[in-house]
Amino acid sequence: MEVQVLVPHGFCGGVLRAIALARDALRKEGGLHVLGPLVHNEGVRESLRKEGAIFLDPGEKDFREAVSEVPEGSLLLFGAHGHDPALDILAKGRGLRTIDATCPFVRKNAEAIRSALKEGRKPVYLGEEGHAECRAVLSEFPGVPLYGRDPLPKEGPVLLVSQTTMGLEEVEKARADLLRIDPGLECRFPCGATEERQKALLRIEEDAEALIVLGGKESRNTLALRDRAKALFPSLPVFLAEGKEALGGLPLGKFRKVALTSGASYPEEPFLEAEACLRSL
Repeated sequence: MEVQVLVPHGFCGGVLRAIALARDALRKEGGLHVLGPLVHNEGVRESLRKEGAIFLDPGEKDFREAVSEVPEGSLLLFGAHGHDPALDILAKGRGLRTIDATCPFVRKNAEAIRSALKEGRKPVYLGEEGHAECRAVLSEFPGVPLYGRDPLPKEGPVLLVSQTTMGLEEVEKARADLLRIDPGLECRFPCGATEERQKALLRIEEDAEALIVLGGKESRNTLALRDRAKALFPSLPVFLAEGKEALGGLPLGKFRKVALTSGASYPEEPFLEAEACLRSL
């Protein structure tokens, strides 16, 4: 089978930075508590567990409760999706040492919201309720409305801030709605890595008969990548696979050529393994 590999694919800079910080801490300390998933890739998390990482996934619980359960004096890493600054105060009060692995794009979104509030503008947040990044933003800025859930401002000036992993169609829909309220709307799109991977879909060659998106079902940016592909190419079969092992369950035998990409939380090594598996078909 012929395989067209889309570029870019795989880990984004924020994910690489978070993993590097975790591994560096484990190498020096031998143990580490991580608040939240760190990255949405179970293979990466399992590898870090074997190195001594303990993941604290609060689920529906308050993140403060999870921090309160970390033994005093421990090393705590805040994941790439951001966190409420109140957790820093709580951790310090309990004698915890902390590492902040917040993605720079996530941090810039928080700074944009903070500046808008100071300047009298009205931020609106577009995100997936329950996602770690969305939870962090709404915890830090509880008065900011979540698009699709809360009432929107009745007048401008409005700032639309998007979760870094959202699909471009979702952002455009929210932007169109808010432009009716404020024709001068300022909009912060998903991060460059998310946007670049979605735009790379436009380079799928005409003779490609299917697209395979590698990544986990819990990865928001991976799902957005898949949905973007389906919107752009309604007649193109699009498959989501978590890795090489999942490829065997897909109906790929009839295709002579496929395009291959992955979400921003998918490692390079399993990507290459999946590519080799496809080329052997």
